[in-house]
Amino acid sequence: MILKKDISDGKKYMENVIKKIYNRIYNLYDHIDYMIYEYRIKREFYPGSLVMSCSYHPALVIENDGYDLEVLDLITYSRTYCSIIHCGIYKIDMELLEEVLKTYKKEGDRGLAIQFGNWTKEDYDKFAKEWKP
Repeated sequence: MILKKDISDGKKYMENVIKKIYNRIYNLYDHIDYMIYEYRIKREFYPGSLVMSCSYHPALVIENDGYDLEVLDLITYSRTYCSIIHCGIYKIDMELLEEVLKTYKKEGDRGLAIQFGNWTKEDYDKFAKEWKP
């Protein structure tokens, strides 16, 4: 004789099995999406490409591991890292590179942040007062 408890236990068991199958399929799709995203990022920011780093300095990509870019800052000539996910990096061309260098020569980091980083003059001055020695 089948009891109601056995039926409800079987129902819970099947619900758990279905949830596990759904989660595995969902995780597989999530993994495939991530692989496509990582491939696109590696293809877009290949070594040798010009980018605007999160410090609003033009930079040359040295290495791309899919998460971070190792770049050579073309203003300070230092190696630095930018997160692909968290920093607002984007590719630039030679024309924009020339414009950035001209702006830096005239106005320094303040000019870059205002012109290319969408900072206001007041916000940058406040930042410089609070954070720069």
